[in-house]
Amino acid sequence: MEPRERPRRLLPITQYASRPCYSPVPVGQPDSAGRRAEAPTGLEASDAAFPNKIALAWQHVRDGQVYRVFRNTTNDASSAISLGVTESLVFNDTTGRGETFFYWVRAEGSSGISSLSAVDQGSSSLGLSVFVPPPELGLLIAVPQVVPPSANPITGAKIYLGKTLFWDEQLSSTRTTACGTCHIFRAGGADPRSAKDVAASTHPGLDGVFGTADDVSGSRGVPLTRADGSYQWSPQFGLKEQVTPRRASSVLDAAFATVGVLWDGKPGFKLDDPISGKTMLSVSAALEAQVLLPLLNPVEMGHDGRTIADIITRVSESRPLALAPSIPPSLARWIGTRAYSDLFTEAFGTSEISAVRIAMAIASYERTLVADRTAIDGSAGISSSFGAGLNVFNKGLCSGCHRTPLTSDGQFHVTGVRPIAEDEGRGKVTGTPQDQASFRTPSLRNAALRGGLQHTGRFTSLEEVVEFYNRGGDFTTAPGFINGLVRPQNFTAQEKADLAKFLRTQMLDPRVVRESAPLFDRPQLYSESARVPVLVGSATLGPGGAVPQAIAIEPPFVGNPRFTVALSNVQPGDQAVLIVDRNDPGAGPAIPATASFARRDTITSNDGQGHGFASISLAIPNDPALAGTKLFGRWFVTRAGQVNVSQAFRFTIFAGAPEAEEFSMLSAASLTKGMVAPESLVSGFGSGLGGTTRLTITDRTGATANASISFVSTGQINFLIPAGVADGEATVRVLRGEVEVARGKLQIALSTPAFFSANSDGRDAAAALVQRIPASGPTTTSGLIRFDTDLQRWVPQPINLGPDTDQVFLLLFGTGIRGREGSVTATVGGTPVEVLFAGAQGQFEGLDQVNLRLPPSLAGRGELDVIVTMGDRRANVVRIAIQ
Repeated sequence: MEPRERPRRLLPITQYASRPCYSPVPVGQPDSAGRRAEAPTGLEASDAAFPNKIALAWQHVRDGQVYRVFRNTTNDASSAISLGVTESLVFNDTTGRGETFFYWVRAEGSSGISSLSAVDQGSSSLGLSVFVPPPELGLLIAVPQVVPPSANPITGAKIYLGKTLFWDEQLSSTRTTACGTCHIFRAGGADPRSAKDVAASTHPGLDGVFGTADDVSGSRGVPLTRADGSYQWSPQFGLKEQVTPRRASSVLDAAFATVGVLWDGKPGFKLDDPISGKTMLSVSAALEAQVLLPLLNPVEMGHDGRTIADIITRVSESRPLALAPSIPPSLARWIGTRAYSDLFTEAFGTSEISAVRIAMAIASYERTLVADRTAIDGSAGISSSFGAGLNVFNKGLCSGCHRTPLTSDGQFHVTGVRPIAEDEGRGKVTGTPQDQASFRTPSLRNAALRGGLQHTGRFTSLEEVVEFYNRGGDFTTAPGFINGLVRPQNFTAQEKADLAKFLRTQMLDPRVVRESAPLFDRPQLYSESARVPVLVGSATLGPGGAVPQAIAIEPPFVGNPRFTVALSNVQPGDQAVLIVDRNDPGAGPAIPATASFARRDTITSNDGQGHGFASISLAIPNDPALAGTKLFGRWFVTRAGQVNVSQAFRFTIFAGAPEAEEFSMLSAASLTKGMVAPESLVSGFGSGLGGTTRLTITDRTGATANASISFVSTGQINFLIPAGVADGEATVRVLRGEVEVARGKLQIALSTPAFFSANSDGRDAAAALVQRIPASGPTTTSGLIRFDTDLQRWVPQPINLGPDTDQVFLLLFGTGIRGREGSVTATVGGTPVEVLFAGAQGQFEGLDQVNLRLPPSLAGRGELDVIVTMGDRRANVVRIAIQ
């Protein structure tokens, strides 16, 4: 990956040595305070990813002010040559062509000069046997360097400060939403929750009515909140999390935005100090200008009337990433026990926390999120079938707006997704008729990972998008409609398949898919964890059959001054009592007179339309001894002499201190961060794991059980979570004999549906079987994948559904399904299908199975997404093909 600064920033070390606070000491020697410089870790050199360069990246170390890069033709550091220095964490070596080199990097800063990092080997792809498209197609052009504003040069400390702030949910008023919540890398840098079939992520659109054509799949933010932390009633969402009226755009490659980074081009390209009004950055600052908007927005992250001063106070009072169950080891080492003021000191020279500095730091981090390691960048893994889809891409004039190498022209166009009245887009910003209903051209890089496409999230697959443009758009009356580019194409079925395959396979950066270090690793969010309170037990009916609804989503950490819980689905003017106790207060009818943690009385409010609601903010004392305390809360509501009780919300107070993710664990099927279920298969990753003999899991109740281990290597352990492990946060210990090798936090829920894929990466071709029961003759069962030698991947083998008299079933295999909560539903290519079975597979421990009936109406549809939802949990999307 290329350096994220101007070439002029690669200066001789003597020029850096003259800067304030920089006085290097000899390698390996402590400075005057007794500190030793830490060697950089995580050095990664690209392997045949580019025809004309080798890109290097590494992880920041505390007080590392510059990094010197070394190279050699052999694995001999003693004779390596210095290529130069950079303040950033990325560097391009463009001096070699088609050669292989060995690289090292060292830190130089106020703590001295470190020893060299571990070595990594890299190569360019020039001279390798790859498919090279004709020059007129404009591909294999290097992604340009990211040029930051001259007044905001990129440094390692600024990147890590920005990374910390970007993933810290404490920056939101309710402490439940971070910038990163809506920009998950594995989801293509967008919001994985913004799925068309997820009700909680649906905005009702212009008409304000759910379930109509103008509904939008947006991003969930925060409940409508007052400055004191209490909730207000939202006319559209009640007390639930509000949803944005547009889908979140990708943060990946946003560094190249020149006007403004949002769909409509707001907020522009300059950064003004919101306190003084002074312009701090006059050009190239689209990222900086955008940072503060969601923090102030009462739908996304803010409370009603939130100010810049509120944001600064929140950052100042927060322990960095305190809510995250685990964070990358390099980030954990960098933060240590320091406060945000200390992190700002390292990044900016003084401890001042300001809006401008917050914006500069987050923007610096975002400028490293460039997904430039795709097939179209010149990778040696480029497919020889690349040209077929590319020819359709150009034939259909897709390249008119999705220009390479960024696959976006950065401009605003009307493509006919929805009528003007529903969303004026850029036109509302500029007031120009030609801009009505126009939106920024999104990058196609990693688009296959996004759960929804276009600003409305209207399309759920690339095939739907291809079909949309093939028919020439749907709403073409806007003045600026580009009918020269968006027009009926009359593609053949093969051309549409080739185009979708090209977009799906040639635009992916594998580092994004894996969320891999050093650039795309990230903390696990509180909202992805079992630390979020859960509803348990039964409720009693209220007058008219209404059940009081408890709402508890905020983090119950030690020292939280405002842990807000709420009540809805009641009448205005009811007497409501909140009981929070170490034991479940029960479903009444008697209201407990005391409670071990809190007992609060209130009268339910009226939203003006007859909806009753209440919210109460509790202070959790700043007492470390409270960590691990298990509590239950219930609302008791009295009306007309009748007491009605909500479900209990169960939660455990946690310490609020981030831990290094030395042993990270993912579902063995989906390979995504989040929660896993009892009796499910898990893959754990770390270092030095070889020789592991035992793995124990201690659940939230304190019970400890041994997990069944199926595979061990130096860097990975596959294991089965035992039955009976309680849901909630658990601690995993990896043991070699009685010696602890590693440990980590495991987030456990009752069900976490996930499906295996044929390529063992949780996406694309399903690891599944097809079963056919003909009207006459024997039942047959067969596989449905084939190996594509061009892609070097397994792909779906088309299923012949046969005559309508045949019954055809899809047998999916996964894990985390047997303890399911809620009903199971499924769609194939957007068509609802019948679920006949969902549960344990029976022959192999931890393996679950879901059987779906494939209706004859799916015949001829080609490759299709299979989406299975259990209650409010959606499994990873896998694909099949039907001829």
